[in-house]
Amino acid sequence: MHYRKLLLLALVGSFVAFCSEISAQSLTLQEHYTKAKEAYQQKDYPVFYDHISKALEMHPYHQGIMYQKALAAVHNQKPDEAVALLRSAVLISTAFDLTVDDFKPLQDREDFKAVIALKEQLKQQQVNSTKAFTIPDPQLHAENIAAGFKPGTFFVSSIHKRKVIYIDENGNPTNFIPSKQDGLGAVMCVKADAKTNSLWVASTITPEMMEYDSSLTSAIYQYDARTKKLIARYEADTKAKGFFFGDIVLNKAGEVFISDSQNNTIFKVNTQTRKLESWFTSEGFWNIQGISFSIDEKYLYIADYIKGIFRLTLSTKELIQLPVDAVASVKGVDGLIVYKNTLIAIQNGVQPMRVVQLQLNNSGDRIISARTIDHNHPDFNEPTNGCLVNDTLYYVANSQWGGYDQQKKIKPAYELKSIIILQSSLKP
Repeated sequence: MHYRKLLLLALVGSFVAFCSEISAQSLTLQEHYTKAKEAYQQKDYPVFYDHISKALEMHPYHQGIMYQKALAAVHNQKPDEAVALLRSAVLISTAFDLTVDDFKPLQDREDFKAVIALKEQLKQQQVNSTKAFTIPDPQLHAENIAAGFKPGTFFVSSIHKRKVIYIDENGNPTNFIPSKQDGLGAVMCVKADAKTNSLWVASTITPEMMEYDSSLTSAIYQYDARTKKLIARYEADTKAKGFFFGDIVLNKAGEVFISDSQNNTIFKVNTQTRKLESWFTSEGFWNIQGISFSIDEKYLYIADYIKGIFRLTLSTKELIQLPVDAVASVKGVDGLIVYKNTLIAIQNGVQPMRVVQLQLNNSGDRIISARTIDHNHPDFNEPTNGCLVNDTLYYVANSQWGGYDQQKKIKPAYELKSIIILQSSLKP
């Protein structure tokens, strides 16, 4: 299981064991949960409410604790709070049981009925994309797709095979950067720069890659797209021991920025020193993923897998978290792409998984509405990242993070499906 998913395993049902995200927290949080559980079993509901409330204060983004506090709120005659918490939890996951006896006091309320209806709506399939092409290699484990230099061509990154695939105008795949060339690890992201005719590749050392070697170092590679030869290899300028380079974005000047979800740091390539320089980080981050510049490049939008979406003002380095004035959750966002004054969010940390278009206000500091592109798509097996070609979105529908056994050994090809790339027009 990859790094971001270690931070988001949902807690469902009335009382089940905390997920790895929770167990990684401080003992005080675990103690609050344990005491809350004991109080519930003893029907000491005021104590139950007190401890689960403190747990939620410590981890306000965890849908499982939201659900537990909703139970506590009902038993403490706080029905409005209970319904609001259930609505937030269901927007993240439809796995929560709304039929337990604890919620009987809510059953005649219209707002509770609306949450039930919302849950049923979210469980439905909504499909607006069509299949662009497939890559007939079930063990490829693709993560990212980038537009190529010629119309109708693409590059696709492979995590397990440690290589870059080229897709021609007819949808035919060939190896572009072969497996393990120049010490490549798992290829998380690839971006083409037409100005310099470079191909930028994010290589991360992770157990899912073939011939895993923990002594290798995550790095950013720059290739000459004509000769396919290595131009430079960039390592981080910090003493941190591990890096999980996930996304690459280039600005109009050709500067290259990379997100590192392990250290919650955005790095910038220094082509003079041939190093990755720490460019921005914040204690407010929990697990950063996709990054994308606004059209005018005044802002950098940053997806945090746990907390939601942030906006960084480049001139001042002011960081804000975007409020959401829409019936939508922004948790579990992996891929993030700016399109006009909207954000395309690919969410694999919610249930069901979905791809949505989030409308920003004129100031670009609030999400004011949401449109579903695909929801619970039949081809989904953890959608991850995508790219834009004019007004069309292309993205990986089934990345295959779940295609490994407990020892991180990839499953046989006959147990897996070929990689599917979906496309969807964003025109109104």
